[in-house]
Amino acid sequence: MGKRVAGKPKQKSIKSKAINKNSKRKLDVFGKKQKKGYAGEAVLYMSRAQALRKLDLSLKDFRRICILKGIYPRDPKKKPNASQTYYHVKDISYIANEPIIDYFRHMKSFLKKISRANTRHETSEAQRKWENKPEMSLDHLVKERYPTFASALTDLDDALSTVHLFALLPAKNEIRAKRTATCQRLVREWDMYVIKSKSLRKCFISIKGIYYQAEVMGEKVTWLVPHKFSQELPTDVDYKVMLTFLDFYEVLLGFVLFRLYGSLGLKYPPAIDRAKDEEGSWLNSVKTEAATTEATEEEKKEMAAEAEQSAANVEAMTQSLQPIAALPAQPAQPAQPAQPAQPAQPQAQEEEYELDEAFAEDEEARALLKKQRDLKQFTSLFAGKVFFLSREVPRESVEFVILCFGGKIGWEGAGSPFSYADSAITHVIMDRPSVKQPVANRDYVQPQWLFDCVNNGLLLPVEKYAPGQALPPHLSPFVNNEAEGYTPEYQKEIDQLKSGEAAPEEEEKEEKVEDGVTKFAKEIEAEEKQEEVKAEEKPTKKEVAKEEEEEEKERQLAMVSKRHQRLYEKMEKEEKDKEKKIANLKKKAKKGKLEKA
Repeated sequence: MGKRVAGKPKQKSIKSKAINKNSKRKLDVFGKKQKKGYAGEAVLYMSRAQALRKLDLSLKDFRRICILKGIYPRDPKKKPNASQTYYHVKDISYIANEPIIDYFRHMKSFLKKISRANTRHETSEAQRKWENKPEMSLDHLVKERYPTFASALTDLDDALSTVHLFALLPAKNEIRAKRTATCQRLVREWDMYVIKSKSLRKCFISIKGIYYQAEVMGEKVTWLVPHKFSQELPTDVDYKVMLTFLDFYEVLLGFVLFRLYGSLGLKYPPAIDRAKDEEGSWLNSVKTEAATTEATEEEKKEMAAEAEQSAANVEAMTQSLQPIAALPAQPAQPAQPAQPAQPAQPQAQEEEYELDEAFAEDEEARALLKKQRDLKQFTSLFAGKVFFLSREVPRESVEFVILCFGGKIGWEGAGSPFSYADSAITHVIMDRPSVKQPVANRDYVQPQWLFDCVNNGLLLPVEKYAPGQALPPHLSPFVNNEAEGYTPEYQKEIDQLKSGEAAPEEEEKEEKVEDGVTKFAKEIEAEEKQEEVKAEEKPTKKEVAKEEEEEEKERQLAMVSKRHQRLYEKMEKEEKDKEKKIANLKKKAKKGKLEKA
């Protein structure tokens, strides 16, 4: 408070109420000093240990429910402890009311009962209780995480890759044989949908496996299929976490496939021909049937009521038309001879031509029509072709690609629709050094020919893919050559085939060994001489203009902020790295051409 001074107003306590707005003391409206940890990011995030205490869960169950609900750790800007894992408070509140937590608790108490019965040697009682164990349903999670079907399609890549991986893993340790069989069933059903809808667009063979891309209802879905080898399970992988992901992906794929099969008018799940399956057939054993809808009792009553209502409407209409019926009748038209029924396909062609004429002036309609025709031609790439697979060829992947584009397939062994002696065979897919007894009117190619044909949208010449030949480079369809700034030589040849130009012959395209070596040496000498001459000569007009342009750039950079300078330097570095990469690719291609020559 201090001492009072004569002639001055009395000082007031900080706790007293302000009597006017011009008071110079600290007001209570500013509030007390906030304690640390009660506001800001400290309130928005909590550590994993705090989340476990709040939810009363073990670490194993917490990880499992986070995977199923799609909750991931966060990275706050200011961490109280850098070694801890943090989650958003709203995510933890979102988990708190999840019914799966109740399932975890019921399952824990259920396992205690089973353990107690086994301890007492009550085997029959334990078996009876095990048959009535609680079941976990994940159906509601699919609806929560994917409110629309399009959102489910966008997140289908990981689900398909995981299911294809577990379909090839052996049944060991945590991986049960039942899970492997379920994954194999889902793989067949997905492959059959892609075949029926003709939605496969790209395929690429890599070291990891085979990448596929399909266009499903406007969404591009890419997945990876591992190579079919005998897999050894590594010991440093947590399979429990992967199996938790698989639990959700199996349910998700079940819902998605049900919707996709329904869009094609097919029954889901498709039936499996056990006889063909036991013989070793893969996709040939899947039988698709048209979906049939049987009306329920309520639907039948509604249909009967609608029929009665329509009959009443017809009767009322006939009564209203009685005055018109009294008018003199028009002379009858002569009967026309009956026309024979036309097939449905020519009618569809006439409608297509009428549509083309009606929108002849519309560029967008013409472009769309051309795109549809090109797509129809692309999806029937192997139509009319009959392929026979040798036993060393990976049948599942090759069969999938051939059937997606309208081809027919046979193989060595039981379950094949036809044998090697069939005269309808047009192509033999084999991976052997040579053909012992070639048959006339058949093309013998290596499996890469199929994938390259699909990626380029045309049937490539088979000479480079003959058995025993060194295969051309397998170019990735996922790389944009224009964006990369480099187009491989083989891609240029394929582009010439697409445009209808004749590809250059090998004799004209490749040089002889001596000419190639001498030419390469002359080029190096010419470059060295050119550098010496450039050092002695005066700068040309182009060089002077380039130097002035560089100086102008430096002046402009000096005017901008450091942030924009760093951004510009980063862009320049990326451009230089890109040019360096292109130069290395060209150098490798040139070196390979000389070695091949």
